[in-house]
Amino acid sequence: MNLVEENKEKRKNASLTIAEWFGFFLLPINMSLRYISKRDFNDDQENRFATYGFDKKMKQAGIARLLGILFYIVAMIILFAKF
Repeated sequence: MNLVEENKEKRKNASLTIAEWFGFFLLPINMSLRYISKRDFNDDQENRFATYGFDKKMKQAGIARLLGILFYIVAMIILFAKF
């Protein structure tokens, strides 16, 4: 196996860093304001993952987004249940 093939395998099996994971968890949906650029960080990252073959990172990003959405739903339920 040559160096290029080894690097491709490493990319496929690389995990999300903690900073990347929290980025997807804390901002799970695309929220763009009128005055801010329409590009979203999470979309840019997912496009990069797809382009360069980061398969494991794509799966983990989807899981982090799902957990982030669930977190905000549970937080809203808890906050509104008190009122």
